[in-house]
Amino acid sequence: MSHRVIIVLFLLMLSMLSAVEENVLLGEWIMDDGKIRSHAFQEPDSSYSAVITWMKKPNFPDAHPKAGQPATDVRNPDESLRTRPVIGIKFLNGLEFNGKLWKHGRFYYPRTGKSYYCSISVKSAEVAVLRISLDIWGKLGKDYYWYR
Repeated sequence: MSHRVIIVLFLLMLSMLSAVEENVLLGEWIMDDGKIRSHAFQEPDSSYSAVITWMKKPNFPDAHPKAGQPATDVRNPDESLRTRPVIGIKFLNGLEFNGKLWKHGRFYYPRTGKSYYCSISVKSAEVAVLRISLDIWGKLGKDYYWYR
């Protein structure tokens, strides 16, 4: 084989590996404490997002005035969104894949109504690390593990 054919085949294999690696984020994930499940997907603009699909405790607690009813986004800064159910909320958005990890995303925390910077690195097809931080570089933050 000529060197050109080998180089083309190598580049083709490399591009296929990148696509497989990029798609490993897609699908269902369980947060490390087992209390929340989410579904990660790719948006039409090629960024990545995730929605909450299940919660161990999906209803307001007994001490809440709405005890027993499905939990809603009561602390959202946008008053018009405070009645939406927590299950179904897009809590991750804007993640961009750079060949190694997904970064430049935003994480919305319904419990506080606040948003943070986030990135995700995938350790294997079964384990990912969600980094939530106060700063865009991820220096002032905490890691949370996701499992399949």
